[in-house]
This record gives sequence, structure tokens and C-alpha cells, in this order.
Amino acid sequence: MRPQLEATSPELCRSDGSPMTEPHAAERYTTTCILDAEIDLLDAAREHTGQAVPTELVRIAVAELEHGAGARLDDGQRRLAQAFCADDRRIVAAVGPAGSREDHRPARRLRGLGCRRPPGHPVGDLGRRRRGAGP
Repeated sequence: MRPQLEATSPELCRSDGSPMTEPHAAERYTTTCILDAEIDLLDAAREHTGQAVPTELVRIAVAELEHGAGARLDDGQRRLAQAFCADDRRIVAAVGPAGSREDHRPARRLRGLGCRRPPGHPVGDLGRRRRGAGP
């Protein structure tokens, strides 16, 4: 925000008191910590580990979950389980409408059935790497 040299007349102020000469919502607030965390997420989403759960194992785990636990996954949940478990990237994310129930529970159930990434690469593990800090 620029320093204000003169007082702005009330007719030229918004209801919150900010001058109309300043662009609305022009201020941006963040920290280097938040920016570094965003870079970590983007890097992790691009990094392929070469390690993924085989597609057939995910299919078997989903079938066991549905049969043994009596849980019913819809097609979207099955696709998410497949995408989360069989993708070799360090992080995989899904976005859906609020209340769509596309949450972490199916992945937790699948992990409980032995459907997990190899040791050292648990689902959701980003590590604490920073720019310039090696692997």
C-alpha cells in the first residue's frame, strides 16, 4: 500500500474506509515459509518416484474392502483409490465439491488391507525438503 499524502474525503472512500483510488483487494499477504511450502507441494506433484502399487493389487484391495467390510465405494471413489495408490508421484491430490464424501476414508481402509506404497513412501508423506536441499 502506498503512503497516503493527503486525507481522502469521505465521498471517495469505500464503506471499509479505504480510498477508492486504491485497487480493491490489491494487498497480498504471505510469508516465505508459505511460499516454500507451495513450492514443495508443486515439486512433489511433479516428482515421479518409480514406485507405485500395482493396479491389480488396488483392484483386489477394493474388492476385499467391499466384500469384507461391507463398504460400498461408488465409481468415483474406486477411481480415486486407483489414482492415489497406483500413481508413482510423491503427492496426488483430488478436488471435489464440498460434501461429496470423496475423502480420506477409502484410502485409509485400503492401507489397512495392505495397499500401500513401498517403505519410505507412505501416502501423504511430503518430507521436509526445501529448495536447494538435495533429495
